[in-house]
Amino acid sequence: MSESMDMNALLKVTQNTAMSVSGLAEQMGLVVNRVNENTKRIVALEDRVTNHERTETINRAQQRQMRKAVINQVNNLLKIEYEGGKVAEKCIGIEVKYRGGFISRLYTDAKNHSKMGASYSETLKVDYEEVMDYIRSWQPEVNGGVDGYKHYLDIRREERQKKSA
Repeated sequence: MSESMDMNALLKVTQNTAMSVSGLAEQMGLVVNRVNENTKRIVALEDRVTNHERTETINRAQQRQMRKAVINQVNNLLKIEYEGGKVAEKCIGIEVKYRGGFISRLYTDAKNHSKMGASYSETLKVDYEEVMDYIRSWQPEVNGGVDGYKHYLDIRREERQKKSA
């Protein structure tokens, strides 16, 4: 009889173990389903964030930094110096004659050869650093570089004056 009781006890333990394993398997299945569901949600959120980043434009501070970088690059190329918060007297002629043309050309080149938007405010955040790098390294893309572009602006100015005279 003790052998029979041992067998019954063993059978009962085996049944309990089987039920526990079955319950664990069912719970694991629920956990796996939940993990899969959460993974899908995370992927969807990542897609939404990525799409948002691709359409988000730069903020006002970045716009100011971009304008400042354009002016600084043109000032460096034309060697325009400041004294007391204004253009140094020895640089006024160069500043008046060429600065506007150089700024305009830099904008055009940044839009055509970089990822600057149609206006500063339309530049995408993801492209901001690339555009800033382009601005900081910009040189007029004409024969003769800075002097060649000055010469070109002089010729255009002379032609406009002839037409208006």
